[in-house]
Amino acid sequence: MNPLEFYCLILKNMDKNLAKKLGKIEKKYTNVPFKNDEIAKVKIKSEFASEMGFFVLNSATSLAVDEENYNFAYCLKILELYPIKNNDFFYWNEHIKLFSELEKNNFLYEDVCKLHDFLVNNFSFNGDLKNIISHEMLRNSGVNILLILIHLDHLISKKWGFQSISLNQALKFKFKNKRPYFPSKTFTDFLLFILKINAKFEATKGHKVEILKTIPPTNGFEQWLDPSLEDEQIKEFIQLIKKVRENRRLCYLNEVYEFLGLPYGEFKNDEIYEQVSEENYLFLKNELPEDKWFESINAIAGLWLIYFWQDFYYKHFQKTASVSTLATSEDFIVIWEAFLKKYPSEGQYLWPSELILQDK
Repeated sequence: MNPLEFYCLILKNMDKNLAKKLGKIEKKYTNVPFKNDEIAKVKIKSEFASEMGFFVLNSATSLAVDEENYNFAYCLKILELYPIKNNDFFYWNEHIKLFSELEKNNFLYEDVCKLHDFLVNNFSFNGDLKNIISHEMLRNSGVNILLILIHLDHLISKKWGFQSISLNQALKFKFKNKRPYFPSKTFTDFLLFILKINAKFEATKGHKVEILKTIPPTNGFEQWLDPSLEDEQIKEFIQLIKKVRENRRLCYLNEVYEFLGLPYGEFKNDEIYEQVSEENYLFLKNELPEDKWFESINAIAGLWLIYFWQDFYYKHFQKTASVSTLATSEDFIVIWEAFLKKYPSEGQYLWPSELILQDK
């Protein structure tokens, strides 16, 4: 796995319209000959920067950002998942910081040792799990991303007040009633679950609502959508859920926000464009002041990122592993349990059992 390509995929799939624009640029330069590779990079990067203005200050500063600084932490920053001020996220911040140093310094042995010691001293990587965080394994970007996303599992459940479950395990490819159940299908289960709870919460004007014990059916979910939506928008959401459940397309992050009726697109607001862009640029240069850190973690973006990873994992790893092995594996749960030492499952709510049961 090429980590830089994966990071670009995350950013491209945050917004459907942005993905289309970037796709056109990529296609435009596919067969264009350049006498000098450096000139080619400058032209392509400049055009990308003009479309991805909310990621960089301007095209000039984008060229100053080396690929070595374009890391996983940057994706987490854009998704409002890092860095977090709250002390409850101390170990999360430290985990991301250590992996960022590892990436930046090209996996130096000294940095590998620091990350290894951090994981051993703070979490329960005992027995067979010692192999997962061996020095050799920690030189693998894919292993590190998986560890980070399983760490993220606990933070999402904790923020929402739910008993912890392995969201990576729930969102993986599996079989239900001997039929394929793709990551996208489970993700729509989560969306319908959150949609109905939010709607009930709005209906009671913020008073406590009973947490659902089952996933709402796909038929009739329109009643839980924002009542101000036009008929055409409702039809688009019906098609979105249908196609995503059938694994015919990916669900973009901006579509998640729109479906749930949550505000999205602040980076495109001209009034704060410069401020947000400059903060991201400073972050890449490791110069972001602590008063610019996020107050809390963006659980919706975190859930989407785990879904995106599991979809990517299934589509790429099924080529080298049997589908049945992917479906029956409980590796995610085993690794997830290693983080329970710091994040005991104390939430007051239970997720629907449909999300927890595997391979039924």
